[in-house]
Amino acid sequence: MLSFPLFVLARSESPRAEIKTGAVTTTTVANTATEGETEMFSTLLSASSIEIAYRIVRVLSVVFALLFINMILAGSFRYMVTSIDDNVLKARKNIIVGSLGTMVFICLYFLATAAIVRIEAGL
Repeated sequence: MLSFPLFVLARSESPRAEIKTGAVTTTTVANTATEGETEMFSTLLSASSIEIAYRIVRVLSVVFALLFINMILAGSFRYMVTSIDDNVLKARKNIIVGSLGTMVFICLYFLATAAIVRIEAGL
């Protein structure tokens, strides 16, 4: 399993750092990843694969937002037709949860869209 610190070290700009203390020069290796691991990271995390992942997130956020909108509609219908207090509370809970879920997934959609625009612009 690849770890995050290894990824960060593989992406560093300067692989070696020299520390000069008086007459002694010490060279430390800041990049512990081998050439094959660095190549693998660049292949796995290319801009196109990240863009595809964001596009999948956008599609899934639309699907889940539609499910939460359905939850709002079901809760609203239950609220209109029921007269029992316990069912009214369940209907209100469905409406509130559906509204919050819809807002969360709409925000997720907009964040993924902004990320895709930045990737396409090359930022």
